[in-house]
Parts: sequence; structure tokens; C-alpha cells
Amino acid sequence: MMTVIDETPVIGSFDLETVGLDIADPENRILSISLYGDLYPEGIVIMYPDEADTIASFVRKAQRHDALLGWNSEEFDVPMLLARLQIHGVDPNQVPLPIILDCMRVHEFILRKGETSYTLDHVARKHLKEGKLPFDFNRMMEFFETRKEELARYNLHDAMLVWRLNKQFGYWSTFDAIVKRAGLDDYNTRRFAGRSQKEDGGFAWWRPLMGLVTQFCKRENRPVPQWPSDREKDLRRAMVVERPGGFVETPTPGHHKNVIEFDFKSLYPTMIQTFNLGWDTDDPYGDIKPNFGRYTSSRRSTIAAILDELIEERSAVKREYEERKAAGATTEELAALKGRIEALKIFHNSFYGQMYAPFSPMYHYNSAKNITTHGQECVKLMLERMREMGFNVIAGDTDSTYVRTPPENFNKESALAL
Repeated sequence: MMTVIDETPVIGSFDLETVGLDIADPENRILSISLYGDLYPEGIVIMYPDEADTIASFVRKAQRHDALLGWNSEEFDVPMLLARLQIHGVDPNQVPLPIILDCMRVHEFILRKGETSYTLDHVARKHLKEGKLPFDFNRMMEFFETRKEELARYNLHDAMLVWRLNKQFGYWSTFDAIVKRAGLDDYNTRRFAGRSQKEDGGFAWWRPLMGLVTQFCKRENRPVPQWPSDREKDLRRAMVVERPGGFVETPTPGHHKNVIEFDFKSLYPTMIQTFNLGWDTDDPYGDIKPNFGRYTSSRRSTIAAILDELIEERSAVKREYEERKAAGATTEELAALKGRIEALKIFHNSFYGQMYAPFSPMYHYNSAKNITTHGQECVKLMLERMREMGFNVIAGDTDSTYVRTPPENFNKESALAL
């Protein structure tokens, strides 16, 4: 089987159709599995009378890919496949499969796309102007036995929608860029792609973040922060008597028009960089005096130094993207660059959560409190200044302020003039 570190990974999307949705039901079965993508640009549907043959054929074809993309695959397709393997007396751990990335989770928890619903039908209709095909799920077996072409068409259409959404949003290119920048090995890449015990918003962010920290510390000959013992984790939890969060201004009720949002750029990362926050710059005699504790300026904190590098790197990749776009680069080249840009942005905004996490080697309670409390002060100051300037402030949240303006000032020029 090919490996994910290949320069041009082979990617596909897949979808399962089953008799029912109960994964634990031994009477359930997989009826068909579709594949779409690099190896199957027109798509294929695997459908045999014997479920074992369908699964075996899919596994053989799946192993030719570096990664497969699904939608809600972590909750349904993958558990269903593993359960059916066991039903047929096969140990799932002995069946090598490529990395399987749940694009629904990427859409929600990595790209942070806000949707009223994360079903494939809703997201596809909204962004592709085309949803799932109509189908009567109560008649699955009837279609499997007498109307196979209609079942195949429905099955393949779902895989095609996932593939098209990936092309539009760059799910794989963003995930791949995160993994490569963090230097994750195959084990940690697979664990990051799937669910983990220590999750943040559906993904175990500590894996790539610790990858960045480990890379930096080894390069700079600094000690790599170590995982805490169970006793130390318990002590950390016991000492956390408060956990200040972002400031929220009570919103003004009503339906508002002509509203402009003013947003701090990278507020929390900026706090880390400004006050040089981190476990390795905490110094009772330090010359930097934020709200909690003191920090030395004699050396850059590990996280602040990494953030410095990420900002420079992202700016360079943005320039490269524009240059390659102007030079007529392929869609694939541009997608890879866009994935790197998005990955670097995500990295930039992810360190704060680790400072509050008792299990994390990057834990530092005072630093986390400094980030949020100074962030609160910034938002409050912005609200105060807006009111002094005569604006009607209707809400404020974490790093943003929402103000209502007269109709004649509801434009980009007036907003930038502020």
C-alpha cells in the first residue's frame, strides 16, 4: 500500500449503503460501496450478492489509495465496515486500510465552517447547488435485489458530492499540510485523522502542535516539554479554581441593519507574542509583568518563537500562491498552496487551548489566564472607544465588536476610515 508521504498522494472518496443504520445489528449488511477520485474519475460501485465479496473487493481497491475521504465516516462508514469485518470472522486490525478522513469533521472543526446542518445533503446543496438524489431508504433491499442500477447511481452520487466538496474547500490539502508541517509519522497521522481520547473540537490538536514544539526544541537545542504524570494532571486540575474566558458584551435585542463587525486580528496569538508567554519564560524576577506572574524577555518562549515563524511562513506562502496563480499553476498546485495557508492559520490559533489543558505538555495556567484577561481588556477598550465615537454598539464577543451605523456609512470605506 502506498504511503501518505508521497509527493502526489492518490486520493479518493467513498460511501457505503447498508440495509439499516444500526451498526451493532448482526442482521444488517453492506449492500454497496462506491469509490470516486484519482483512480476512478468516473466512479465505480462495488456490489456483489455476497457481502463478503463486496467488502473484499473494496479493501483491495482501497489499498491502492493513500487516503479516502468520507462524510460522517467516523460515525458510520468506518464503524460499520469494521463491524461487518468482524461478523465475517476477520480481525479489523489485520486489514490494512489507507488513512480515512471524515470531511464533515474537517468542514466543522478544522475549517470552522458554520452551518445550520452538517448533513451531506445540506452542505452540498448550499455550496454545490446540488444535493443527494431522492431515495426511499425503507426499500433498500428491494433496490438491491431488483433495481441495482438505481441503488448504484444513488451510492455513487454521494461519493461524487464529497469529492466535489473536497475540491472546493480543500479538506485533504489542509489536513495534509497540517500533518507535513508538524512532521507527524504514520501512526500519529492516523490518530489525528480519527477520533482520540484527548480531543479539541473533534480533532486531537495536541498531536500536530506537539509535533511543531518537538521540531523547534530539537532544532534549537531546547528541552522538549514532557507529558505529565497522572498525579501531576490531578494537581493541575485541583489548582484551576477559575478559568477566565473571552469577554462577552450583552447583545442589544432586536433585528439590526447596517451592522459592521470589527475584529482583532489573531488576538490570542498576539497576547502570547506580546508578553512572551509560556512555561519556559515564567520567571519570578522577569521584567515582563502581565496580569498574572512575570516573564523574562532574555529569551523567546518556545510558543512565541513558533508563532513568529508561522506568521512569516504564511506570508511567504501567500506570496507564492499569488505568483503561481498569475503564472497559470494547475488547480492541484493551487489547492496544495491554499491548504498550506489554511494549515498555518489554524496552527497559529490553536496553541492557547493547550495552555489550559491539564494533560498537555504545553500547559501553563498563568499564561492561559493572561491571554484571556488581556484579550478581555482589548475588547472592552474597543467597545469604549466605539461608544466615545458615537457608534451604537450592539454586541461584543471574545475578539469582535458589532456596531450599527447610519445607512450612508454602511460601506467598506467608512469602516476602514475608523
